[in-house]
Amino acid sequence: IGLGKIAQDAHVPAIRDDPAFDLVAVSSQRALTLDGVPHAVSDHRDLLALPEVDAVAICTPPQPRYAIARD
Repeated sequence: IGLGKIAQDAHVPAIRDDPAFDLVAVSSQRALTLDGVPHAVSDHRDLLALPEVDAVAICTPPQPRYAIARD
């Protein structure tokens, strides 16, 4: 959830490089997508509703994190 520069430079590569995880969706308010990721949504609640999503990384600025985590 969140696909800014830090997420793209650090979080996404770490998730992709760990065989314990499959990156199946991204959520970006700017409607960004990633090659090889089957789902891209602009609202994090749509990502949370996907049946194949078991866990998320919240990669947003601090201000919206609490509300996202509550969702």
